[in-house]
Order: sequence, then structure tokens, then C-alpha cells
Amino acid sequence: MTSSVDIEKRPDGKRPGWRERARLSTERAVGPPDMEGLSNTLKRGALYSAAAMVFGQVISFVQTLVLAHLLTPTDLGLFVAGTLLSGFLISVSEGGLRGALIQRENDVARAADTVFWATAGTGVLLALVAVGTAPIVGMIADFGPELTGTVVAIAAANAGTMILHALTNVPDGLMQRQFNFRRRLIVDPARMLVFAVVSITFAAMGYGAWAQVIGNYAAMFTWVVLSWWFSGWWPGFAKPSYKLWREMAKFAFPLLLEGIVDKIRTSAESALIARGLSADPLGNYRYGQRLSLIPGNAVVQIGSYVLFPAFSRLASEPDRLRFTGWTPLRWLATLAAVLFFVFPVVFLVMVSLKTQSDIATGGFFPTELFWQNYSDAFASVAVDLYLRNSALAAVIGAAITLLLAVPATHAMIRF
Repeated sequence: MTSSVDIEKRPDGKRPGWRERARLSTERAVGPPDMEGLSNTLKRGALYSAAAMVFGQVISFVQTLVLAHLLTPTDLGLFVAGTLLSGFLISVSEGGLRGALIQRENDVARAADTVFWATAGTGVLLALVAVGTAPIVGMIADFGPELTGTVVAIAAANAGTMILHALTNVPDGLMQRQFNFRRRLIVDPARMLVFAVVSITFAAMGYGAWAQVIGNYAAMFTWVVLSWWFSGWWPGFAKPSYKLWREMAKFAFPLLLEGIVDKIRTSAESALIARGLSADPLGNYRYGQRLSLIPGNAVVQIGSYVLFPAFSRLASEPDRLRFTGWTPLRWLATLAAVLFFVFPVVFLVMVSLKTQSDIATGGFFPTELFWQNYSDAFASVAVDLYLRNSALAAVIGAAITLLLAVPATHAMIRF
């Protein structure tokens, strides 16, 4: 695929000026994707995505463990509470328009400029909303005067990430549409690596919860720069259209509702823990959640990045879709079953049956089955209380999901 540095010289041998190079690069970025050898492209994309995912998840796993050693659960809890609203608003700022751009077949240049200005404007507006509502986030957390002040400051300081995130929508969408795997191979691992290095460095320097705020900004800047560089797209060479925005918004509306439902569920869980308990339990909850979501995120990242643009192109060719799609789906389903359902359960069972010496020496299987761990756990901590809390959180989460998913399903059927 083409980046902004791959533009050839003009017929007269002179290198074109910056604007002409940008125009040529943008034309290629919004051009039709190469559909020849699509099956091989899907296999290659899945392989690249899997390799990048393994690298990224190793970084994420190590970073989580190192930060758990350098930071207290309170530090992480403050960061989680401070970013509750911004994490929710980011899903709103994108509005599903990136997905609409990826599947678009015609007038892609104008669609790209339309999505860029719509999402950038929404990002700026929501950043201002985040700054103005930061005190409300502090009131929800209510960790005490000093800690609540830190939550408010983090909520306000993190508002700028919504603008940076909005700037990635079009470059990322066009790369995915073109089956440009540089985002998976370079951009995402680089972003994760920068966040890990910067946050760990500042955590070691004693910045506490602010280490993750600084790391988050460094990662976002890396994401923006690399996405724009590798996509080769620049705004201003096509005219945005309100009509196009309305057309794409109809497609994006169910995606927006799905994102809102998911963010409400996760934000409500964190808000309930923050309000009902304290920063420490919220931090411990987020540590455990990060580790538990690694397998599931891996499957989603591999499948969605490769299959969504391919199926979008083949939607009007059912015979070719059936031939091209089933083999990758079978491999993806097998990978999902192993990574998401089987391995985490087996791993937890193995760890729960280990002795302290087995855990210290490592290894997947215990040298002996130490069943006493279960009786010790019930005797030393209030496991029954934890189980009731988990059941209550699951019921509330399911109720919220159903309440919001039913209207979303209606919207998907209607539009």
C-alpha cells in the first residue's frame, strides 16, 4: 500500500510539490481495494494480525504486571475513575462512521472528508463536555476530598484524547478498507509499546496515577502520527457533504448504539464499584479485567480487521462470499474457542491447584493437586460475599444490556 513517501516523480523528471504529492497520495488512499486473490489476502491478513496481536498482548500483559508492582491499586483506581466519562464519549465521537466509510463503494473521497470533519468536530465538542462535566465524575467517585480532586483533574486532563482519537478515524478506516496491514503490524504494536514504556517510566519516577495519563497521551500521539503517515490520506481535496453524512449515519446508527450499550455496561460496572467501595477495589477490578480480556480481544481484533472490509466488498456477490468466507470463519471459530473459552478456564484451574512453590517456579501444570487451596480460600476471605457481588453485577449488567440492546436491534432491522 502507498504512504505519503511513495509518490513517483512527474513525467518531466521533477519531484512534484508537497500539495501535488498529497493529492496523489490521497487519490490512492481512497481508491478501490485490490480484490484479486482475496482468499490469500485474508489468510495473510489473519497471519499478520495474529503476529501483531501476540506481540501487543505480550506487551500489554507485561505492562499490566509491571504497573501492578509500581503503582498501588488506588493509583489505578483513580485513573479508571477519571477516565470513565472520556472512555464513554470516545465511542460516541466516532459514531460508527468509520465502519460506514470502510464499507463504502462509491464517492469515497467526499465520504472521507465528510467523516473527518464530522468526527473531528464531534471530538472537539465532546472534549469540552468532558472538561465541563469533570466535577460530576468526581462526585460519582466520591473518594474523599483529596482523592476526588485528583479524579476531577484526571477527567479534565484526559479530555484531549477525544480530539486525538477523532483524528485517527479516517486514516484507520481507509487503511482497513484497502487491506493495508501496516496498522496491525506497525501502528498498534507501536502504540502499545509507547504506552507501556512511557507509563512504566513515569510510574517508576513516582507520578502515580498521572503516569498512565501521560502514557495515554504519548500513545495517542503515536497513533495519530503513524496512521496519517501510512494511510497517505490528507483532507481538503474533496468537498464534505451533509447528504453523504446522513446516508452514512443511517448505516452507522446501529453500530453507534452497540458501542454505547457496551460502554454503558462497562462504565456502569466501574462506577458502581467506585461509588459503593473505594479506589482500591476499583483498581484491583481493572487489573483483573485487563488480564481476563486479553484472549477475547485477540479474537475480535484478528477477525474484525480482516473480515469486515472483505465481507463488505463481497456483500453483492453471495457465491464468492460463501466460498471465500467459510474457511477463515472456521479457523477464527476454532481460535476463538481455544483462546477465549478453553485456555483461560484451564489456566485458572491449574493455578488454583498449585502450591506456593509451584507458583514461584512457574510451569503450566501443578506438580501435585493441592485441593486445600479451596478450603483455605473460603476460610480466610468472604468468598460468599464476593460471589453475591459478582452475581449482582452480572444481573445488573445483563439487565442494562437487554434494555439497550432491544432498541438497537429494532434500529438494525429498520435501517
